[in-house]
Amino acid sequence: MSLLPTAKDPNVHFDVASAPSSLSYTTYFIRAPKESQELLRDRHSISHEDPPTLNFTLKESRMTIEQGTTGYRTWKPSLYLADWVLRHPKLCFGRVLELGCGVGLLGIVIASLQSGCNTGEEDQCALHLTDIDDGVVKTCHFNMTLPPNHLRSDQTLTWELLDWCDALPSSERREILQQRLQEIDPDVVFGADLVNGSYIQYMG
Repeated sequence: MSLLPTAKDPNVHFDVASAPSSLSYTTYFIRAPKESQELLRDRHSISHEDPPTLNFTLKESRMTIEQGTTGYRTWKPSLYLADWVLRHPKLCFGRVLELGCGVGLLGIVIASLQSGCNTGEEDQCALHLTDIDDGVVKTCHFNMTLPPNHLRSDQTLTWELLDWCDALPSSERREILQQRLQEIDPDVVFGADLVNGSYIQYMG
């Protein structure tokens, strides 16, 4: 095991097993900026260093493709977005929808911030995590309920499949998707590194 910094941001580190095969456990350490320290102060998984460090564990893959999808791996954009969210925590005080939740890194950060809502605000906080792959959604659920991550059992959290192609006019599930989005009624939608493929080209 070794502590490695990310390529560009010294505030985000991760501890990763050396073996790349199959799924393994990874512990992440993210320095909590001053904007979110008060919200995170009661979490068991935050250190008392200066600045304090938020840590949590994920079951994930170190492979680019695992079981036919890229969703089992945490990608760097999720780390950078998590760091940004920690600097703008009030965006999480409401109904949050995440597209392409993967194994749950950003979801854990958002849920941790929501757990620090003031009395009276927690009823307005909800987190809906979605992905197109059933196995990825189940892994996200598993990670967010891991005891070391210390999420509150009374938080409003959902995990479900969501296929963006259902929004196409030709889709038979278009109305079902529209109804579900109306039910969630998100105040904010998050997504990091949502698509990955060799066919994607910069068109600017």
